[in-house]
Amino acid sequence: MNLIEKEGVCVILAGAGTGKTYTIVEKIKYLIENKKCDPKKIVCITFSNEAVNSLIKKINRNVNIPSNEGPIIRTFHAFSAD
Repeated sequence: MNLIEKEGVCVILAGAGTGKTYTIVEKIKYLIENKKCDPKKIVCITFSNEAVNSLIKKINRNVNIPSNEGPIIRTFHAFSAD
């Protein structure tokens, strides 16, 4: 079973340039397209605003859902403040 098909919580911890963003986008795409999870129940927490903006942009480009109905993507600080 690969990471995309794994059930349950998924933590991705890896260094720069290893494909974290690609993997996260593909995982979210898989969950939504295969109706494994309601998009609004997907939470993606990262460290930087740059990473948040990149994830939002790539998910909006690759997943066919309205942006206001997509997953929660925030930095640790923004998620805690919300």
